Amino acid sequence: MFSFDSLPVEIWIRILCHISWGTLLRMKQVSKKFCRLIETDPYVQYATLLSMAGYEDIGPHPKTLSERIGSLKSIESSFKTGLFPGRARSVVNDAMGAYDLQGGVYVQGRECGEDSFRTSKVDVHQLPSLLYPGASWSLPNFAIPINDFTLNPYDDLLVTVEETSHGSPDDRSIMLRFLSLTDGSPHCQSCKSVLIQSGSRGQAINNGFFITAMGDFVGLLTLRWHFLIVNWKTGKFYAFFEYDARDPVYSFFFLDDTHFVLARGQRTPPELEIYQFSPSGGNGTQPALIAVYHLPRMAGSLYNIVCRSDPPPFCSRNDPESKVQTRFRRLPFHPHLEDRAIVVRLTVIEDGLPIGYTLVFRASSLFNTHDGAKIEERGLDRQEIPVVEGKCWMQETFLSRGGMTSNYECFIYGSRFLLLHSTELDDKGKLHNPGTRSLDNVVTIANVNPAMVAWVRAQLASREQPHEWSQYRIIESKPVKTYPDIDGGWIGGLPIALTSLPHLTQADSSRVVAMIDGERLLMLRMVKGELLQGNPTLNLFSWKLFHAINRESIPLDLTPPPSTTGTAQSRIVKHPRD
Repeated sequence: MFSFDSLPVEIWIRILCHISWGTLLRMKQVSKKFCRLIETDPYVQYATLLSMAGYEDIGPHPKTLSERIGSLKSIESSFKTGLFPGRARSVVNDAMGAYDLQGGVYVQGRECGEDSFRTSKVDVHQLPSLLYPGASWSLPNFAIPINDFTLNPYDDLLVTVEETSHGSPDDRSIMLRFLSLTDGSPHCQSCKSVLIQSGSRGQAINNGFFITAMGDFVGLLTLRWHFLIVNWKTGKFYAFFEYDARDPVYSFFFLDDTHFVLARGQRTPPELEIYQFSPSGGNGTQPALIAVYHLPRMAGSLYNIVCRSDPPPFCSRNDPESKVQTRFRRLPFHPHLEDRAIVVRLTVIEDGLPIGYTLVFRASSLFNTHDGAKIEERGLDRQEIPVVEGKCWMQETFLSRGGMTSNYECFIYGSRFLLLHSTELDDKGKLHNPGTRSLDNVVTIANVNPAMVAWVRAQLASREQPHEWSQYRIIESKPVKTYPDIDGGWIGGLPIALTSLPHLTQADSSRVVAMIDGERLLMLRMVKGELLQGNPTLNLFSWKLFHAINRESIPLDLTPPPSTTGTAQSRIVKHPRD
């Protein structure tokens, strides 16, 4: 007679490695055998840690299993408690242009003279990591100043966007260039450049770009112009949408390497459209619309929608090994795509003033099918498409009026994102505990991971006094029927765990930009300096960068070396133990 106990231990280990962390916790109570396997086997331990963190293993990696377990425990402990052993500060250049943080690489542009919308050069900072010491270098000056950029360190890729005028204001174009992040030369695997002809009717785009790289694809949205997806290796287009003033695209993000989402703001209600494109297609093969999700119906005039979901650059799930050998190494794990946080900010005009609403949900909401979805004919070919109304999925969301820093500066990694004014998420500061008002203007890590939410609930339940101050909180949506700009009800059911970091806040900051990736927090603070001579109304500002990471004794000198035209100057910052 068959018995589960008769299965070899190796088979049980394989089975347990594919079970969610919640089920494993319950299985520990079934038998001593299960309990012993779950608590002692390193493969099951690693699978459990990955599941609880919302991560997945990338496959072959130099780190051993025990090293992966140690790195994951260390990183998760730092983000969970807010205690980062390694901290450092550095002054960066004053003439800051565009900037970005991806995969432990911080790239900062320098403004082009008086044109604050363009960048003349960039400084690259490979930040100290659990995998390598830090390094800084400057890329050669751009022949034509650029408007924006994005990067994918794991492919040694820097994508630049430049808008040019060909003699006439009505003859404009956009050039995408694909460069090496190491030396600024054309990328060895790229199609060199992509030219997009103008449709802006003489209007300069200036600072109206949203650009994202994911895998082999780059998505670009230009305000009052086009949306496109291009393969940076082949130059083939996989999506191209002309600007439509009657139904414009407000924002976009990638779900994975075959799906992307467009936000349409002039519909009633506003909608998210999910498209699927084939990596084997391109140049003439338009993506297929596969689903539509309703956003909250706004009674006021909708001014803008901005969506943020910043997954790290990643290799295809079917090919986890990197095809390009670069100086930039990845961690042995990265966020599970379905567990990522997505933040949508809807801005409406109320009494002549902009009022923001913040909608947060997990990417799994857009991957799952929903009962009760309507079937409508949508798209150019009038195919039958499921349309998910708000009532079908609002319980999977968190909605708040205000409460977040500008969505343009909302950095997300996996299920975590950063807040600067966290108490406003509690309905304009009307808190159950007035003492938490001290957490306003405090950098806070928000997390939609159910395991983190359960851990924080356990921490709060263990307090001797239920209303004593704690750096941990759980926030949940409140019914928004009383909000004047929401037409009808939207009752969210997604809890968010907050970890406030008062020890990382300084009173001398007049502006803060907080960034996050897989290992660190990075904060840019604009600090007031001396008054300009003869003009008491203008202040000099300098940018100070604060780096918090789970690594001890980090030197952080991000002053780039003098650059020589045509060459990239490099300076290695060694860790004392290296």
